[in-house]
Amino acid sequence: DSRITYSLTIVISLIIGLAIGIWVSGKHFSKTQSSKQISAISLPTPKKTHKTQSWQVITIKRGDSLAKIFKHLQIPYRQCRQILQISTAKKYLSAIKPKQQLYFQTDANHNLIALKYPFSEAKTLMIKKNKENFAASIDKKTMTSALLYKSGTIHHSLSQAAREAGLTYKMFRQLKMIFRGHINYNRDLRPGDHFSVLYREYYVDGKKYEPGDILVA
Repeated sequence: DSRITYSLTIVISLIIGLAIGIWVSGKHFSKTQSSKQISAISLPTPKKTHKTQSWQVITIKRGDSLAKIFKHLQIPYRQCRQILQISTAKKYLSAIKPKQQLYFQTDANHNLIALKYPFSEAKTLMIKKNKENFAASIDKKTMTSALLYKSGTIHHSLSQAAREAGLTYKMFRQLKMIFRGHINYNRDLRPGDHFSVLYREYYVDGKKYEPGDILVA
């Protein structure tokens, strides 16, 4: 009986020891898994972003001036004076027309950062702040060109024939200059006289921009 009791005591001790070992291992595994899970869902440090200032578009109305527009946008008048002291800026901004547009970038205190004025389809006046002053430049779009041919027949006058042929006033003046000294336009021209011109035409973004000079007539 004592042997049986001793054996049972050993078995029970082994079972208790095994149970304690399993419980301790389980606690350690649980902590490890929790640590892994916490590590897995940790959020990355957000990156710093710089906000890009958007352009404010002003459509010019009749009677508008640069000073009046600056006042409307609460931009300091001294900055208007600074810009108009730049000869390139003054040349174009003093001749703004209704329905044209000006683009402004300002900071939170209404100080001017940049001004953009597309005064033609191919050219834009750009003004940017440079420390305490401003700098002006002209941005030009890439232009393509093509050689074109036009001709006309005089029935009444050279000017009428030029209009009917599709020549611009600039091209008509060039045509007269080319033959000046060779033709007396009051005496030598006759109904049925014919002229032809080869000229260059320019395009911006695939659209007709302007005719160039006559190359051959």
